[in-house]
This record gives sequence, structure tokens and C-alpha cells, in this order.
Amino acid sequence: AYDRATIAEWLASPLAAVPMILMILTVFWHAKDGLRVVIEDYVHGEGNRLAAIALINFLFVGGAALAVFAVLSVALGGAAGR
Repeated sequence: AYDRATIAEWLASPLAAVPMILMILTVFWHAKDGLRVVIEDYVHGEGNRLAAIALINFLFVGGAALAVFAVLSVALGGAAGR
């Protein structure tokens, strides 16, 4: 198990931070698309379907943005990295 300082030092390298951000974006994109397919298959009613898809788009884009912000904050030595 690594402590916070070790992880912050590791993420300070662009060779670690960039792949981490790419992984975050890929995971969120894949999860959003998978959930969208489930909603399209099982949610009946066009209005409910559109509302559910809009909600997951909002939540997943927000979650991905928050995760990328956290990585960048640690990588660039922001307040979250201290």
C-alpha cells in the first residue's frame, strides 16, 4: 500500500498523469455508453428515455470532469495535493 505522498509524487510525472487522465475518460465514456444501451433497451416512453439519457450524460460528464480535475490538482501541486 502506498501513502498519499507517494501517489502525489508519482502523479507529478506527465508519464503517469496523462495515462491516468486518459484512463479516467475512457472508463467514464464506456460506462456512460453501456448504461445508455441499458436505458434504450429497458426504459419505455420516449420522454422517460430522453430524461434518463440526459441525466446519465450530465452525471458521467460531471464525474469525469471532477476526476480529471482531481488528478490535475495533485499532478500540478494544487491544494488537493498537499
